[in-house]
Amino acid sequence: MIKFIKSTSAFCFTLLLFTGLNAYGQDPKTPEQRATAITEWMKTNLQLTPEQEGPVQTINLKYANLNEGLKTSSKARMAKAKELKTNNESKKKELKEILTPEQFKMYEAKEAELKEKFKEEAQKRKG
Repeated sequence: MIKFIKSTSAFCFTLLLFTGLNAYGQDPKTPEQRATAITEWMKTNLQLTPEQEGPVQTINLKYANLNEGLKTSSKARMAKAKELKTNNESKKKELKEILTPEQFKMYEAKEAELKEKFKEEAQKRKG
């Protein structure tokens, strides 16, 4: 059960990030649009330097494309969640090499905040 919750958390984080970007005034549809929206969010909230923007955009596009395939995949929900979690962990490792320790800490804090928000919304739906 705990594995399911952790796998689902990664999946939900990505969904919440997209939802948060929609609230941010954007409605990303394609992987390219999502990658650009996430990069813009990071640029604003993490104060990316011009030197960081290109590599971060490349990473975001790479994982947006990987995750796009999961949306239309016929894999079981758990398999999708597990793969999404693996993708998210890999993405974080790549970002950690580019972001400063302070930026990465803020990125992880936002991730934790979105996970908590998801948990609260899920509990409200349950009742």
